[in-house]
Amino acid sequence: MGRDTGRVVSRRTLLMGVGAGLIGTGLMPTDAFESVTGGRSVDITVTNDPVALIGLTITDQVEKNTRQTLVEVTNNTTASLTVDVALDDSTQGTLYNTSFSLSPGATGTVDIEAAVKN
Repeated sequence: MGRDTGRVVSRRTLLMGVGAGLIGTGLMPTDAFESVTGGRSVDITVTNDPVALIGLTITDQVEKNTRQTLVEVTNNTTASLTVDVALDDSTQGTLYNTSFSLSPGATGTVDIEAAVKN
């Protein structure tokens, strides 16, 4: 019986082809990441504590129809932060400077013009 040499691949040819393929893929760039930075949003419970990780100095009472500082936010961490402040009930007043970035050690303020007393 004879062999059909047109369809038979020798073991040596197969191994050489696989080896060349592996070497070839090693020479191609992988476009891998060297570093990745991601951001996360975090909701936190607040308390009036100026030396916490995110220090808050909250004004006890504000006057109606007068623009005043509502809160001072201090970044006591080692990373930059983005701060967003909102009222639970937006009918109680207008906030100013409600979104800002704070570098480590920096302080930002949010003002309010209250629509209600106290």
